[in-house]
Amino acid sequence: MDMTMLKSITVTKKNYTDYADFIIKKLCAPKDNKSLGFIKNVIAWFVLTVVFMTFFQVESIRLSDFHWPSGLIVAVPFLILIIVFLYNNHKLKKQSIPNENGVMIGNKTIEFQADGICETNHLGRYFYK
Repeated sequence: MDMTMLKSITVTKKNYTDYADFIIKKLCAPKDNKSLGFIKNVIAWFVLTVVFMTFFQVESIRLSDFHWPSGLIVAVPFLILIIVFLYNNHKLKKQSIPNENGVMIGNKTIEFQADGICETNHLGRYFYK
């Protein structure tokens, strides 16, 4: 007895991006205990706070003596690099979405068979064992 089940679906760009975001979150999720990560974060911020408070308490260092134009000259290239990185990251994510009516996005008919899964779309027929 040959048991098959047919299912017709339409995959949209939104479906694809939602699934890609889900997979990235699953792959990049930390494996350790959430409360332990929170405690580590609190300790790190505490140490950072103590270091900065100590730095600002030293009498020989005054913010009025700080040369702000030099600080700005040093900070601007880093800001430019961060902005360019974020822009290129967004552009790469947008360009990695497959074309409409291609292999990934568009109308498909999926047939579940005893020996595997057969996917059919307007470009061809694919069989997965």
